[in-house]
Amino acid sequence: MGWHWASPSNVMKMAELIYTSDTSEEVIHMVEQLCQRFGKISVRVKDVPGDTGYVGNRIWSAIRKESQKIIDEGIANEEDIDTIMRTGWNWPAGPFEMVRGAHSGWSHKD
Repeated sequence: MGWHWASPSNVMKMAELIYTSDTSEEVIHMVEQLCQRFGKISVRVKDVPGDTGYVGNRIWSAIRKESQKIIDEGIANEEDIDTIMRTGWNWPAGPFEMVRGAHSGWSHKD
């Protein structure tokens, strides 16, 4: 069983729980209870052999690729994209701020 914590883990509530057909319901339930004790919101996700990773990471990868494509096409810059996602989609940080924050101890200011 795997547990994906979003960064910064002390702030983000997500607990993506990956399980296989070999994972007992008892183990899944125990980890879900642990998530609750940590104040996390858990979501069960099936593990897929040979897959690219957790659901959140797969979606994040698509967002990063499209964001970079927008920059490469000269449509907008990193700051523009971050501002659009923060103010238009109510994200706590834009995609480029999230990367910088993950590498610097999360420095985004609300």
